[in-house]
Amino acid sequence: VCGAAGKYEDLVRYLNMARETLKERHIDTELIYALAQTGNLAELEVFINSPNVAEIQSIGDRCFDEDLFQAARILYESISNNAKLAATLIHLELYREAVDAAKKANSVRTWKEVNAACVSAGEFR
Repeated sequence: VCGAAGKYEDLVRYLNMARETLKERHIDTELIYALAQTGNLAELEVFINSPNVAEIQSIGDRCFDEDLFQAARILYESISNNAKLAATLIHLELYREAVDAAKKANSVRTWKEVNAACVSAGEFR
């Protein structure tokens, strides 16, 4: 209900309270998403670096699909998904970092995507 109404700050408080008694995947996953929606990236980073049972990949994909690229970047970096990280960095117009992520991903598809984005943005040497 809070998510549908856009009351993510209230949802963060509620999920933090619920997390004190229950350590469940759904609670942690939704807490990460609520933190991403509020734009509280510092707290998001602290949470994903602490022990949790969240589905970080699925939330990263959800954030990416909803144009929450800064949050998606933090999430993909935490799980070393370099292919999705490269795509996210392209959307953030961080082309050098996208090239570095593409090197680590070692995927032809990722290289093509980064190459096309760099050429269209005029970011090449």
